Amino acid sequence: MASSPAAAPPPPSPPPADQVSPHAAPTPNTRPRPVNALLIFLGGGLGALARWILSAAIELAALRTPLHRFPLGILACNLLGCFLIGFLFASFAQKHPPWVFPLLVTGFLGGFTTFSTFGKDTIEAFQDGLPAIALLNVALNVILGLAAVWAGLKACS
Repeated sequence: MASSPAAAPPPPSPPPADQVSPHAAPTPNTRPRPVNALLIFLGGGLGALARWILSAAIELAALRTPLHRFPLGILACNLLGCFLIGFLFASFAQKHPPWVFPLLVTGFLGGFTTFSTFGKDTIEAFQDGLPAIALLNVALNVILGLAAVWAGLKACS
């Protein structure tokens, strides 16, 4: 008598939606929910407002210093945002409420940090004949940004 082939093990069930990276491919448990649109909208507005306030305050403080031509405000927002995204991902690596990533990461940090303003500031520095400031802006945003994400991750371990 021939033995029947062994049954394949059942596929693993997907993790609950609140335990999936916001960048994972959609599954039945991670499809966009209508409430996420509202969370992203609210977080994005608050993040943009926070960026405007912090950036303006830093630029005003630097006005009478040799650094007045350097876009310190946007650099500060981008570095703080990099630290916070690392901190949030480390804090909620295992389990998080479903509102955390739409509100805080996609929304608030998406509105708070800005690659487009960084690009504009860099091009303006080149156009104003300040290539050293432009290159320093690129180096500081990239190198310190990566270091800030790493520091945010380490802050939770």
